[in-house]
Amino acid sequence: MADEAAGIWKAHVTPINGKDQGRQNVNGASPVDDGHKVQAPTDVDTELPPRWVRIAIMLSLLALLALAPILVAVTFLSSGALSRIAEEHARAVVGVPWAGGAALIVVLVLRSSFGRIEFRVLGIEFKGASGPIVMWFLCFLGEIFSIQLLW
Repeated sequence: MADEAAGIWKAHVTPINGKDQGRQNVNGASPVDDGHKVQAPTDVDTELPPRWVRIAIMLSLLALLALAPILVAVTFLSSGALSRIAEEHARAVVGVPWAGGAALIVVLVLRSSFGRIEFRVLGIEFKGASGPIVMWFLCFLGEIFSIQLLW
């Protein structure tokens, strides 16, 4: 349904038996197998690297994102810098992760209690996947501002 509305995928229908029976959906594809074969579009992006290269890059980035914080934490713990940073910047070390978790809880509670999150801010309507994301961002900003103001 979303593909039909967005027009993301277009199909070309060719009758196999020479007769077009006229039963086609928005994209031109036959809703049932009535002698038509559906051909995929031929405009393929040839500038993309091969699939295995994209997978290798993705796995490398995931490994880097998983290992880098561990290496930084071990380095800070061994030098004693972590405790100094935690004492000097308690708002950042404690407050920011707390604000992110609290914003997530607010969004999840609202979604489970009242259903899908849809709202309008300054004339812009947020619904679907954007609703919870924008709601989390606004809650997070409000909590960070409160921490800055009150701490």
